[in-house]
Amino acid sequence: MAEKPICPNPSCGSDKIMIVKDGLAKCLMCGSYLTVANPTRFYRQEVMTRPDEIKDLATKQEIEVLNLSDGQWKFVNAVASKLTYAPEMRKHYRAVLIEVFSEKRTMQDALDQIGVESGMKEEELRKLMDDEFQKIPEAVRELGKKSLFT
Repeated sequence: MAEKPICPNPSCGSDKIMIVKDGLAKCLMCGSYLTVANPTRFYRQEVMTRPDEIKDLATKQEIEVLNLSDGQWKFVNAVASKLTYAPEMRKHYRAVLIEVFSEKRTMQDALDQIGVESGMKEEELRKLMDDEFQKIPEAVRELGKKSLFT
């Protein structure tokens, strides 16, 4: 049986370690950022002098987000916030909507998936998305029409 990894910080030693992204973990007790020395067992603490090094490890979807316009990004955030209060589900809904704008999936696929996961009927979900779309002037200008689905 594999040993539970512990924080290498001499003043901590906690086993409460959260994986942030591949190659980066964080001790939930002392707040130390850790890099993976051996993915199955041990972590080692590494001092990262520049904040961009941590940002590079912690954010994989940043490139996708940068390809969105301001209106699209505001729309994605508004819809995700209206759908749920749970941070992980918001993140998931954002990823689904970003895939629509990056043309990796259709809006209908996204509606189907979000509808099943949120328990909303398609008509309710369309209305929610259309209402949020109309509240964002940048999105209306970018699309050139006042309704998202007409």
